[in-house]
Amino acid sequence: MNHNIDKYISDKIFELKWQDKQLSEISGISKGQVSKLKNGSVSRLSAQTFYLVVKAFNDSINNATRMLIQIRTALQE
Repeated sequence: MNHNIDKYISDKIFELKWQDKQLSEISGISKGQVSKLKNGSVSRLSAQTFYLVVKAFNDSINNATRMLIQIRTALQE
């Protein structure tokens, strides 16, 4: 896995003081899938899922992508 969506989701949930349930309800992604994404169990991230997560957090694609690149860079150091 190299998309690091798990860290992005965990960071945003913490920042917004959400629970997985809120992300699920707002994004339309099942609670089980949110859990898998958050725990790093999803090896292939679809563009649609990425879009739904980012929009649920009221974030921009550019900002989310930037955050994922920063996470990846930090993990490689």
